[in-house]
Amino acid sequence: QAEDGIRDCLLSRGLGDVYKRQIIALPGGVGCLSWLQERIKATASKRVYLNRQFHDAIDDFRWLAGDVCSRPTRIGEVIPEAPTEFGRVDASGRGMGGVWLDDDGALYDAALDPATLSPDRGHGRGQAVADAVRAGDRVAPTPLRAPRSTTQVGRRPILWRHRFPADIVAALVSFDNTCGSINKSELELAGHVAHNDVLARERDLTERTTATGTDNTASHGWSTKGAASSAGPSAYLLRLQAMHQRVFRYQQRTFYLPGEANGMADDCSRLWHLSDEELVSYFDAHYPQPQPWRLCHLNSATASAIHSALRCERRPLPEVADALSPEAPTEPWQLQVPPSTHGRRKQLYEQLGRRPKTWVSSHSRHTARS
Repeated sequence: QAEDGIRDCLLSRGLGDVYKRQIIALPGGVGCLSWLQERIKATASKRVYLNRQFHDAIDDFRWLAGDVCSRPTRIGEVIPEAPTEFGRVDASGRGMGGVWLDDDGALYDAALDPATLSPDRGHGRGQAVADAVRAGDRVAPTPLRAPRSTTQVGRRPILWRHRFPADIVAALVSFDNTCGSINKSELELAGHVAHNDVLARERDLTERTTATGTDNTASHGWSTKGAASSAGPSAYLLRLQAMHQRVFRYQQRTFYLPGEANGMADDCSRLWHLSDEELVSYFDAHYPQPQPWRLCHLNSATASAIHSALRCERRPLPEVADALSPEAPTEPWQLQVPPSTHGRRKQLYEQLGRRPKTWVSSHSRHTARS
């Protein structure tokens, strides 16, 4: 029934109905839409060739639909909240890495479209975000102004990095390797998945929203939409990203951060000549924070899942969910959040309150009355 219903919607009404009718009630489902979109895009006539990836996507939806009764959907998984966790991520041809800061909300605020209070989907707010980075750097704590002490209020900032396997590095498209199967944006997207996983293993993200700055507009767009009209690595990574959000029950937002302002994440993904201890010392010296930096490592099962996605290797969703599931409980989720988060939440609620009380646009209502 799930296969017939989705196929009927897809062929007779279009992909929009699939999203509206199926995805909201199925956390993780949006990541399975890429192959359906790819078939629609690749088909010029009314006929749609149902290839292997299409049938795999239907299998994914069938499992999600069968699992919905054993896993109630929480409102926090459907409606994003004001972010409480802020980070920056980057990927290079050798590896990926990023940072999570206790309160980096000024960057996220600068990235918001004033009309929607959502991050700009392109790079239109890039200059404002870069200015926020420079303003934060000017007031950043120094060892003289803010002595480091583990008794200070606030959580320790997190940095992480992960080196790509040799075969993935060799498959990267470049001027010297035009026949490669993986592009730079797909490595950046892999960084998004790893970035949230590192945090989810350290803090309970249940019904929370994370915000991550990236200097890659393609990965930013993919992460925002949750799907891509592609059958390549990006489709497999978005499927993995959606399942990660399903397992840990959180929402994620990305925003554009200009490359020249993304130095912390750049260093995480590029300074492979430094050992782990040397990297932490480097960050303590060059990017001092109220609390000393802490290095975290990417979970081995998640790393394996990301590598498989980059290789376009499909794993059944139950297997992916089991691999991503936390091995041990994280700290309690009732954590104190920065005061700025409450202001951000108030803005969001006020914006929602100003929206029309009907889904019909004001223009449509005016036309109907005329």
